[in-house]
Amino acid sequence: MTPLFLTMIVLGVVLPVLLAWIWVRRTGQPVKTILIGAGIFFAFAIVLESLPKLLFFQSGNPVGSYVMSHPWAIILVGALLAGLFEETGRFIAFRYLLRDQTHRLTSITYGIGHGGFEAMYLLAMGGIQSMAYAALIESGQFETILATVKEIEPSQYEALKAIPQQLAEASWITLCMSLLERVSAILIHVACSIMVFSAVRSTGKWWLFPLAILLHASVDIFAGFYQQGVITNVGLLELCIFAWAILFLVAVYRLVYRRM
Repeated sequence: MTPLFLTMIVLGVVLPVLLAWIWVRRTGQPVKTILIGAGIFFAFAIVLESLPKLLFFQSGNPVGSYVMSHPWAIILVGALLAGLFEETGRFIAFRYLLRDQTHRLTSITYGIGHGGFEAMYLLAMGGIQSMAYAALIESGQFETILATVKEIEPSQYEALKAIPQQLAEASWITLCMSLLERVSAILIHVACSIMVFSAVRSTGKWWLFPLAILLHASVDIFAGFYQQGVITNVGLLELCIFAWAILFLVAVYRLVYRRM
């Protein structure tokens, strides 16, 4: 499994960096925009979004207990949080941090930074995490951790318990599915960035901001269906999301980008 996870780590770092480098070279867009996109994702999707998750996805409080006992609530809350925080981060970036960047190419550049860093974070960190779990399983320490989690946080026990099987089922096909998922995500991030950029820069287009939140959430709902076992065919899921991402980007390009 080690070569698989090492490849996952390398691709997670190299592909987003290569995409950003090619785009900056061809368009002359400032690297600063890429870095701001990456920084906003880290600040809003990883740091700030984790705060309400402590309320909604921990069973130690009434709200969390209700959400965790209803799969539909887990899917809906998770999708809306992702849409709200990431699109708000985009809005703040265009409104304040990139207020001097008025060319429409800025929206695509930001989207590449935002989506590229997410790909780097999920693929590279996923590979590192998988290698760490594999080492714990081989050393026999995983069972001890599992027993501790069962006592302290039962709601996380089932997810942790499934990790050995997930690692055993990991293959080059699953890596390809992960890469396809990241390509779809970057396309969606670019489309949402165009919408929010237009909402900030174009008069009377403010409604594109809440629409971007809802469209972003709609994609995460599909992922939630898979996590909750409603959809079981991951290949079909990723192909559907990829098709939706293409249609989404083409529609936004024609209806929003070309009119800016």
